Amino acid sequence: MKAKAPRNKTLELNTTQTNSYAAQAVKLKANAELSEIQDRIIWQDALKAIDFLPEKSVDLMIVDPPYNLTKNFGKSTFKERENSVYQQWFDEWLSKTVRLLKDNASIYICADWKTSIAIPEIAGKYFLLQNRISWEREKGRGASNNWKNCLEDIWFFTKSKDYTFNLEAVKVQRRVIAPYRDKSGLPKDWVQNDDERYRLTAPSNIWTDISIPFWSMPENTPHPTQKPEKLPIRMESMRHDIEFRQSNRSADFIQGIEEEDSDDRFINRGRMLHTLFSVIETAKDIDPAIERLIFEGVIRNDEKEKVAREVATKAFSSPEIQDWYSGKWTLFNECAIIYKEKGVLQTRRPDRVMMKDNQVVVVDFKFGKENPKYNKQVKGYMQLLTKMGYKNITGYLWYVDEEKIEKV
Repeated sequence: MKAKAPRNKTLELNTTQTNSYAAQAVKLKANAELSEIQDRIIWQDALKAIDFLPEKSVDLMIVDPPYNLTKNFGKSTFKERENSVYQQWFDEWLSKTVRLLKDNASIYICADWKTSIAIPEIAGKYFLLQNRISWEREKGRGASNNWKNCLEDIWFFTKSKDYTFNLEAVKVQRRVIAPYRDKSGLPKDWVQNDDERYRLTAPSNIWTDISIPFWSMPENTPHPTQKPEKLPIRMESMRHDIEFRQSNRSADFIQGIEEEDSDDRFINRGRMLHTLFSVIETAKDIDPAIERLIFEGVIRNDEKEKVAREVATKAFSSPEIQDWYSGKWTLFNECAIIYKEKGVLQTRRPDRVMMKDNQVVVVDFKFGKENPKYNKQVKGYMQLLTKMGYKNITGYLWYVDEEKIEKV
C-alpha cells in the first residue's frame, strides 16, 4: 500500500481486511428471502443480484449509477458511450427495480448535470416525479473555456401518491435574531436552548451545506464518484423518537441565516473557539480544522488564527484530552439529539459524544467561567442517552481556558 501524506486520511483496506469483510458479505445465486439479506451487505454486481431480490421488500431506494463518463471502479471500467446507448442501459436496469419496491416506496437517483437530462423521461415511465434536488459539490475541476462544474442532482421519485416524507426529520436549524413569544412569554415557533435561539424550518431542494469527501477527511475512499455520508443520511427517514442528527454550525453562521448583522458574525472569541473545537475529531485535525474555518470565513484574520492555534495546542497537552482525541473512540461530534416532549419536537446538542468498549462519554467544552447550569445541561444529555438505550454513561465539563475537567 502506497504511503500517504500525514494529513491524508483516505480509507484503504489491506488484503486481510478485504478478506475479512468479504467473508461477512452475501453473494446471491438464487432467489433470497428478506430475512437472508436484511442488515447484510451484498457484495456483487448489482445487475446480477437484482434478479434474486424479493419483491415488494424495499421502502427506500437510493441509486448512484455510473455517470456517462469513463471511470475506473476498482477492477472494472465504465466507458463513456453515446447518449442513446447510455439511456438504453439506464432503462434496462432501472426497470428491473420496480418489482422490488413497496407501493409506498421512495426513490432517489443521483446524477451529474449531463446524465441528469434523461432521468425524468426514463424514470418517469415507472415512478412519479416529486422533486429535483441540486447539491453543491464544492470541489470541481476548472476549465479554460467553460464553467467549473460544482453541482450534482438527486431526483426524488415515489412509486405512488401514497408515500412517507418525514418532514420533522429533515428540517433545517436556523438561528433567529428577533424571535416572537406568546402571551405567556414562551417561544413561538422557535426553540430556546441555553444561550441559543433557533427555529426548525422546512428544507429546500438546494443543498449547500454538504461537501464531497476530500482526501483529508476520514470518510474519503478511492471511489471516483464517492458521495458524502451526509447525503444518504438526509434521505433516510427518522426511525426513532430520539435520534442523533448531524449539524453544521459553521455553515449555519456563514450562510445568511436570519441574522441581520452579517459583518459581526464570529467576533466573539468563545464562539470562534467553540466552532473550532466542534470540528476537531482527533489531535491531528487541529491544523486542517483551522484551515477549514479560514476557508469558510469563520476565522477571518491572522490574529484570530494565532489565538486559535495557541488555545488548541495548549488544550491538547493534557493526557485525558489526548485520549479523548486519540481516534480510538467512535465519535458523534456536534450531533443534535432530536426527541419529542409532550408532542413538541425538541433538540439538544452535546459538543462531543464518544463511545468505546461499552462506555459512553459526554463532553461539553466551555470557554468562559464556571456556571452551575452547565452541570444540569450535561446531566440532561446523559438522561437522553439513557433513554436511547445507552449504558455506562459519564459526563464531563471541560473548561478549556482554565485547563479544568469537571466530572458531572
